[in-house]
Amino acid sequence: MRRLLLPALFVLLLTLAACRPPSDLLFSLPGEEGPLPQVRGAAQLAWDQLRPRPHTAPDIPVLHAGVNPFGINLFLEQEVE
Repeated sequence: MRRLLLPALFVLLLTLAACRPPSDLLFSLPGEEGPLPQVRGAAQLAWDQLRPRPHTAPDIPVLHAGVNPFGINLFLEQEVE
């Protein structure tokens, strides 16, 4: 049963892709309107999947840097116009 899952999923994806015109798919992915920029944008999106992702650490707390953490400028009345 498990061996049939991957081919069935592949056939389903091919069927869904065949139902839409390729121009709609190429417009929806990169957002370009012309045919050549659409192909170029799709190639860039495919190349982007091969790049290594940055290793962010969203769960690690940030140490206090001694400045306002929100970056608010409180001296707006002293700025030059």
